[in-house]
Amino acid sequence: MKFPVGQITNPDVILVKNGEALTVRLTNDFTAGLFPGGTYARWTTPNDSIEAQLDKGDGRFAGFILFGNPDAGQTYTSYYQQAKLTNYATLMLGGQLYWTKQFETIGFDGRNSLGPATPLTYTAGQILYVSENGKLTNEDESDLTLFPSHTAYPNGDPMGINQVAGQCVVPASGSTQSYMLAQQF
Repeated sequence: MKFPVGQITNPDVILVKNGEALTVRLTNDFTAGLFPGGTYARWTTPNDSIEAQLDKGDGRFAGFILFGNPDAGQTYTSYYQQAKLTNYATLMLGGQLYWTKQFETIGFDGRNSLGPATPLTYTAGQILYVSENGKLTNEDESDLTLFPSHTAYPNGDPMGINQVAGQCVVPASGSTQSYMLAQQF
């Protein structure tokens, strides 16, 4: 597959159409770990801060982080280890059309040892949510009729209603080099 020349790219995200973006501060916990570009993040206000910061998305989200921590292979670019060194990153707020590899491939029950590891399949036009791992998924993990044991977010907050993140435009396949084309709302 040939991607358009001149687009913002990294190994994890290829922007086809840029939307709204913002430079944001990340929590120390978020930047302490490794995460790829395309990971969704959520707003939080840590106890030691008076400013809003971002932590890894868990079904609740503000948008996705464009460049990961660190983006290995991008050593000689200005954004290499940007998040790790500064605790700041580029948050993509909405309106993007982008290729990504950051989506769940196994269903919620299988990822959490609650049932069989059922592969997820995506179709064009399908609504996408954000999983408890900060990745796109076609499962609404906040739906207690589907997932009765999922009553709280990973940090212990009671489960709320997950937001719709966007839609699948082109499902991942061998011809797309395992990238999914997604539209972020």
